[in-house]
Amino acid sequence: MNTNVRLPGWGSSQVAILIYYAQSEGLAIEAILRGSDITESLLEQKDPSLNQELIVIQNLLELLPHHPFELGLNIGNMCNANSFGLFGQVLVASRSAKQIVKAMTNFLSGDHDFITVFPRIQDGKIVTTYKVSADLSDDAAQFILGRSMGATIVLQEDVLAGLPGLTTEVGFIGAELPGMTKVGVQYGCGVKFQQSTNYLHSHISVLNLEFPLGNSFLSNILFKRARNYLYKKREKSIENQGMHARIARLLNDAGYRNISKEIIASKLNMSSRTLARRLFREGTNWRDLYVKLRMERAKELLATTRESLDAIANKVGFLNTSSFSSAFSRSIGNSPHEYRLHKTRMLDQQGCPN
Repeated sequence: MNTNVRLPGWGSSQVAILIYYAQSEGLAIEAILRGSDITESLLEQKDPSLNQELIVIQNLLELLPHHPFELGLNIGNMCNANSFGLFGQVLVASRSAKQIVKAMTNFLSGDHDFITVFPRIQDGKIVTTYKVSADLSDDAAQFILGRSMGATIVLQEDVLAGLPGLTTEVGFIGAELPGMTKVGVQYGCGVKFQQSTNYLHSHISVLNLEFPLGNSFLSNILFKRARNYLYKKREKSIENQGMHARIARLLNDAGYRNISKEIIASKLNMSSRTLARRLFREGTNWRDLYVKLRMERAKELLATTRESLDAIANKVGFLNTSSFSSAFSRSIGNSPHEYRLHKTRMLDQQGCPN
């Protein structure tokens, strides 16, 4: 998952809410953060990556008895505009629904998060769809959808600031899960299941409202700041793809074994300290990049070959299939078998040869 596209303050706030909720349930911080490499000092300095946040979510799902969607909804209801950093500021400063739709289209319809949120005008209403990443396990996907729905409810309350809610219908893919009817109760509208997408319908008249807390001038400033931030991040990412590709080739050639940051730096004709500084400027570090490239290679082999898990584990530097499966599940959210099965089904649906 892309770690460089969320706006500042978003990742740290979301993880802080997860920790706060876990503590309210009597869980130890160490148990929630296990395996994520997240510390309080890290949250003070920069936003965790999406993979780090996913590990925290998976720990929560393992340790708490609640259904994933309902757990996500409860945590989403704890969010507010501050929980989304710069993006939340853009929303609260918006003077009209048109500005909000513009912001959502620019900042929520890409790979910013585990879920893509996309609003559009259709059949005389505003239709907002929610598409969860296909790389997530079922439990994690249900949690993310619930959290996103809960956060949307609270954000609407923040932005509308006392104006009546205008959501007229909620729809979900598949059968009803625990907590889904609560979404309709909170919105005061009907809920439908077995739909083609997860969605909210909002009354078209919302486009004519002026939001009480809005400030068009400030909204434009914040919007441009957010857009410039993402543009620079993506531009930097493109510049760094060359170096990342070289590192990936070196790791692949070495079989991901017996290779260190110092060895890679030497092969790139730079010191290990210079390599560390460059990676830090890109929002990552050697360990995170190593794991990312290792898992990307594993995903590629699972999706495009029929090689056994033993063979793939060996190619990406694991001593046995068990340790490979555990690491892959922690990082991706699915087991290697589940990931390969999902990709095979996608190819079958598209009519592509496997």
